[in-house]
Amino acid sequence: MPSDVTLTSEPTLNGADRWFQDSVVPMRTTAAGFSPNRLWKSPARMVTGNQEDPNGLCGDAAFFVNEEFFRKFGGYTTLDGFQIGVILWNGEMLNHIANVMLPKQKTAPQKYVWRDAANDIVGVSGKIQFAASELWPLHVYDLYYKQATTVDVWWSWRDSNFGGSIKLGMIYNIDDD
Repeated sequence: MPSDVTLTSEPTLNGADRWFQDSVVPMRTTAAGFSPNRLWKSPARMVTGNQEDPNGLCGDAAFFVNEEFFRKFGGYTTLDGFQIGVILWNGEMLNHIANVMLPKQKTAPQKYVWRDAANDIVGVSGKIQFAASELWPLHVYDLYYKQATTVDVWWSWRDSNFGGSIKLGMIYNIDDD
């Protein structure tokens, strides 16, 4: 284990919420959301890919939160059965990624869209594991916007009509379908 790892006991979900708000959000010293750093970091990231960076673009920030969780707790799970993963919103022109606390048994890549006619989410690819009632309350940690919220609120902030799609999974398999 690297020497820069400071282990504390595995947190509960509520403990992870407090850790994100009290310890991680203050590490983002740039403005929430779009900031001037995007102008100089975007071209570099197109070449190098995401780099762990609390002040970076959304992918950099999500990668940072994921690894900071590991550094703090020595793993990616909570005592009460959750594992830190990622949630990716894909809109027509933009996308955005943040971290999400997934039940340990439901971390496979999965993609959902909102269907107005059904007034519900519909799984469209991957290993579909959630009904809306299970998906909506999952905890989202969005360091880019310095916010902790739930999936339903986070998605509605990206698109008030629940447009686009969301993908859930682990940081290493979010692009799998």
